[in-house]
Amino acid sequence: MKSRSAANGEEAAKKLQSEGLKAEFLEADLTKPETFAAVKEKLTKDHGGLDILINNAGMAFKSASTDPYALKAEVTLATNVFGTNMVCDTLFPILKDGARSVL
Repeated sequence: MKSRSAANGEEAAKKLQSEGLKAEFLEADLTKPETFAAVKEKLTKDHGGLDILINNAGMAFKSASTDPYALKAEVTLATNVFGTNMVCDTLFPILKDGARSVL
């Protein structure tokens, strides 16, 4: 399922819940660092931190893209490098003892 929208995230959580799993949608958008601050606060409050962090966000332009190279480089670096770094900076402090991170 795509996760680029809150509606898709909510749908995915409901599907998991229908299968008897405990799931909750939290918005976490690399272009909105404040969403990760909210995730950090909620995870700390509700769960005492984080057991595992799988940092799998990433993007690439299609080879046929006619966007200028400078724009492609800026967007790609913002997502794949700086976005990943921001997530780590924000969420690593709440990793519980023995927690794991996958980048």
